[in-house]
Amino acid sequence: MSGHQRATLEDTVYFWFASNDTSGSGNDGATALFDVREAGAAAGAIPLLSGSPTLLSHANYPPGCYEVAVAATAANGFAADDTFAVFCTLAVDSQNPTGFVGSCTLTPLATSAALATVDSNVDAILIDTAQIGAAGAGLTDLGGMSTAMKAEVNAEADTALSDYDAPTKTEMDSAFTEIKGATWASGTDTLEHIRNKQTDIEADTQDLQTQIGTAGAGLTDVGGFSTAAKAEINTEADTALTDYDPPTKTEMDSAFTEIKGATWASGTDTLEHIRNKQTDIEADTQDLQTQVGTAGAGLTDLGGMSTAMKAEVNTEVVDTLNTDTYAEPGQGAPAATASLAEKINYLYKNWRNKRTQTATTESLYDDAGSTVDQKRTVSDDGTTGTKGEMGTGP
Repeated sequence: MSGHQRATLEDTVYFWFASNDTSGSGNDGATALFDVREAGAAAGAIPLLSGSPTLLSHANYPPGCYEVAVAATAANGFAADDTFAVFCTLAVDSQNPTGFVGSCTLTPLATSAALATVDSNVDAILIDTAQIGAAGAGLTDLGGMSTAMKAEVNAEADTALSDYDAPTKTEMDSAFTEIKGATWASGTDTLEHIRNKQTDIEADTQDLQTQIGTAGAGLTDVGGFSTAAKAEINTEADTALTDYDPPTKTEMDSAFTEIKGATWASGTDTLEHIRNKQTDIEADTQDLQTQVGTAGAGLTDLGGMSTAMKAEVNTEVVDTLNTDTYAEPGQGAPAATASLAEKINYLYKNWRNKRTQTATTESLYDDAGSTVDQKRTVSDDGTTGTKGEMGTGP
């Protein structure tokens, strides 16, 4: 069985399964099929997709190895955030076992390209903050601000914050708590690249805190801003914000809603819940494998057969007796211990096929009547007629 997968709508998702005969050996079987079910659909709903898996034919693969390719496209009835399961069946040793192959959710995880963008933005911020220098030594032309300028800066800052619609700390904390889940841990549940970069940022921030000091006490060489310097700083700040293009709270809420889906609930659908449910499924599957055992050896208490099962068994028995055909035995000595079918075949051959008898030999021919398949000696001493045991021809 393949594990649970994640993919994007329009992807082709692959699954694999293997087939064994009733003795436990790999077997290609025949008429292999698969069906794809949408999670939560009605029990009588038609599968999203049905088809034939591919038998892996390279010499390195043992018998019975199959690959299933599911084209998860909108044209095939799939939709973003859908979860689907794949089932398979084939004919092997006169049986048609059914198997669960695996499942997939069409909601991709963060891509390496997105992580690379975050990494690039963080690097740019580190470069920009490096211009400040130790204890503000790089700020050599700040000058002073008049009361009117301070008021204008304050007004512009208020307007910018209002236009930006930044989330409050409470709103941000709530959003992060929903995404992380109640038992989030930095040692196991973060993205590696962001975690490593966060360590770098924390070290730089602590260095800035040391240099700046309490209430800016460490900034002993800042100086004042000139009018030209303030204009340049404003231009650079505007450019940096435009290049960075941070999301507004509304945009962030919309993005989280798309990721979570319309029916997302914090009590059941966080990454923590998904992780725990996968662990439960794996444990249950392993328990089923233990209980079923090799080739079903652990199924020792299945109970009786239902009426439908009895009818099916009867149908198969009638089919075996009335429909299935058997080739006549070939040339060779009949075994003392043989199956019932082989014994019946010998009786029918002896009744149907050409036979000849001389004074010493009785011969039974093949279907063409040209080759002696079995023969035995015969004799008569005037009192007792004797027929010997059948042996091989010719």
